[in-house]
Amino acid sequence: MSYTSEDPFKLMFGLGMGSVSASALAELSNARKDYEKYDIILSSAAAKFLWEIGVLGAFIYFLFLYFIYKDAKKLARQDNLLGRLGLGWTGVVAIAALSLLVKDFFRDGAIAYTFMYLSGLVAASAIRSEALARQNRALRREATGKLSTQTSN
Repeated sequence: MSYTSEDPFKLMFGLGMGSVSASALAELSNARKDYEKYDIILSSAAAKFLWEIGVLGAFIYFLFLYFIYKDAKKLARQDNLLGRLGLGWTGVVAIAALSLLVKDFFRDGAIAYTFMYLSGLVAASAIRSEALARQNRALRREATGKLSTQTSN
């Protein structure tokens, strides 16, 4: 971390994807040679994570996971299949956030695509259910307003 803290830009934004970890693209793997002497330090996933995307990138990543968690928690209040998915997804997101400190499982395409798909489904369902609840509240207010005007006449 002392190497990146010398330059505030590198500390905030990291060294770039593929600069620290192995890359499938040859162009990116050439840049990795500059940092091979730090391989012992970069044995943990958290260190690679911070070196590649920086403090700001890690903050945005965890903020994204927090938003998914919040939507899943909102969806878990429902008593249907999507509510059960939201309930389970709160646990998945919490485990995913904690496991990023140990192992970056998002590098595996199948896991990442499935996680992002189901996270999108949870977020879309939470937004849809919130809009429906807002619409129902407005209809109830409208109905109670009509009832109060009818009883006063």
